[in-house]
Amino acid sequence: MTEHEKQQAGMVYNAVEPELIKDLYACHDLCWEYNQIRPANVKERNEKIRVVVKDIPSNSVAVGNPAKVVKKI
Repeated sequence: MTEHEKQQAGMVYNAVEPELIKDLYACHDLCWEYNQIRPANVKERNEKIRVVVKDIPSNSVAVGNPAKVVKKI
């Protein structure tokens, strides 16, 4: 079982595993990019947040900074 699989399963894992560190910095970069998008550019913000948080339902939008996921009415 990989360290990533252990992490996802809620088990004890090695947090300094190089692959996990790489993923962490990639996520930090995506969050930074998201935070640089102008608030009025809703379409781009929603596209970017779906790259960071992969399981946002398609009938939802992310609003605000920090992002909060809300259901579309």
